[in-house]
Amino acid sequence: MMPLRSQLLAALMLAPILSPALAAGVPPAERSAPIPPVDSGPPIAVVPASDLAGRPVLDRRGERAGRLAHILVDPATGRIRYAMIGDVPSGSFASGDAVPVVPWARLGPIPQAHAFRLDLDRSALLEAPRIHGFASAIRPEVAAQILDFAAASGGSEPPPTLQRDLPPPPDALRLPSNPATPETVGPPVLVSANALAGVSVATQDGRPLGEIAEVLLDTASRQVAYVLVAEGGLRAPKAWLPVPVQILVPSPRGYSLAVETFWLRQVPPLQRPEPPSRIGSAWLAALYRNYGIEPYWRPG
Repeated sequence: MMPLRSQLLAALMLAPILSPALAAGVPPAERSAPIPPVDSGPPIAVVPASDLAGRPVLDRRGERAGRLAHILVDPATGRIRYAMIGDVPSGSFASGDAVPVVPWARLGPIPQAHAFRLDLDRSALLEAPRIHGFASAIRPEVAAQILDFAAASGGSEPPPTLQRDLPPPPDALRLPSNPATPETVGPPVLVSANALAGVSVATQDGRPLGEIAEVLLDTASRQVAYVLVAEGGLRAPKAWLPVPVQILVPSPRGYSLAVETFWLRQVPPLQRPEPPSRIGSAWLAALYRNYGIEPYWRPG
């Protein structure tokens, strides 16, 4: 399959919409609380999205179904929604370049094999929606097929705000004018978590901040735990800043922060070269609340 950035993708960007969690806000006392060490609280296992890309996918019978090509997440909520399966064995589909899209909830890790098992048999996989290039994925009828298949297979539910019977506004679909613009698939607006490295991030007032270095996934909860931003850019990073994906909003050149830079400076940077594979739930909860977002789980 061709690299994501070399394909024709359309950006479904109406007015940027903040996540419900961000809009709801957090009490000032909780938001201003100090950030504890990164290992504070019961551990949460996280894995870089880039580490999962390319891993083998086996079907329910243990036969090769392909490889994990893209992990599609909803940036408004941080929810991991779908997986795109590439390198499907020859003869599985009528057209070799068709990429099936399946609910992420139907994938389970096989740790010892560094692979995933798809909880679908071959006949069900044949019925999965298939995409001939990402541009087709934004067509309402194709998006509806993805959502309907996810609901029918028990892996996901259509967002309640989706209105599939209404035609999209005439100005809803726009081609990215800059290669750094985050590629999206919708509706709802989805991004490929494992293809965001290098996308630019700016402050709320439009000043360049850095570039996305990695997207860390809490696969057990099917959530993006946080996004790691290289301040100053990947070539000469000054610091490694963890931010919730929910505070990133689309901009003409990539993403910008939905909160003041002041809150960014309240979080101690992480150490590199590698982000921790286990983070403390107390640290992650404090990170979210610092930015005015409730954690995606109920802290105990």
